Amino acid sequence: MSREIAGKETGGPAVSVIIPTYNCARYLPEAIDSALAQTYRPLEIVVVDDGSVDDTPAILASYGKSVLVVRQDNRGLPAARNVGIRHASGECIAFLDADDVWLPDKLAVQIAALSGTPEAGIAFTDAEAFAEGGVIRESLLVSGRAFVAAWLEGHRVSDGVSAGWAYEEFLIGNWIATPTMAVVRRAALRAAGLFNESLRDCEDYDLWLRVIQRFPVVVVQHPLARYRIRVDGLSAARFGERADRLRPFTEAIRARHLQTIPPGLPPEAARGLERFLWRQAHNLLFGERPAEVRTYARHCLRRRSQVGRAVAYLAASYLPTSGVRAVQRVLAKLGHGRATVTSNNHEDGLAPGRG
Repeated sequence: MSREIAGKETGGPAVSVIIPTYNCARYLPEAIDSALAQTYRPLEIVVVDDGSVDDTPAILASYGKSVLVVRQDNRGLPAARNVGIRHASGECIAFLDADDVWLPDKLAVQIAALSGTPEAGIAFTDAEAFAEGGVIRESLLVSGRAFVAAWLEGHRVSDGVSAGWAYEEFLIGNWIATPTMAVVRRAALRAAGLFNESLRDCEDYDLWLRVIQRFPVVVVQHPLARYRIRVDGLSAARFGERADRLRPFTEAIRARHLQTIPPGLPPEAARGLERFLWRQAHNLLFGERPAEVRTYARHCLRRRSQVGRAVAYLAASYLPTSGVRAVQRVLAKLGHGRATVTSNNHEDGLAPGRG
């Protein structure tokens, strides 16, 4: 590996750590030091300086050969991460934002969990949110999100580790506050593609959807990463105003994703997709949002999923309000009221994605 960090190898796959940075000299050393302090080997660290004009170049020079530095004109986070991936040589790619921090055993625990599920393409750990005054939130993974907690419990494979297909649950919304929580197999990136460089927000959610529709996911329920809330940074606004600010971005990414789903999904992902589509159409009918009902019913028709039911929902969406409410009453009497898991019910509590 280029720029491999010295240390005793742990016998697992080689890992490349990608750290994109732009004018983050104040926090960058803490991020790099936390990567260097990892107990896991073999390891390489790739820092992509995305056109910084602060003290970043001098800081990076002080690390000598312990990090591989790539410099480019400012092109944004998605492009910087992609450049780092292309320069990396590891079998697994770990992401660390320049203002975040890892605990020393983060990669060792995460790679062990990923190796325990060879068919999985991606692994996440939990993280805590912190600021200058201390810890703000101890868990970003499950805080306020009952459906995530239910998935974790239902897919538990060992103490603190869950694994399985989670495409339906990620269509509901993004669980992952920051790429700092993620490790992805290079093979999964070859299959799903890299970050979409045309996106300027929630591009991580876009990538997670593409990976998780193809591969199972592993989740380590221990907070092994620290997500920094900066007064001067993107994360402060996102953390505090995620419901209002991010809903249009996540909905747009999900809508685009649903339009570009490739044929031949794995059966588990296909079943999760169909459950999600039907739940959305059903709940939107109860929410009297006819245009959106039509969108999801048409997705079902395109997938030839319960065509008769799709036509019925499509027809119901064109009824006047009184007719829609009559249909709601009939469905409720039949025990088919509003479903309990829906992006509209839970999106306020979803992880923002740093972008």
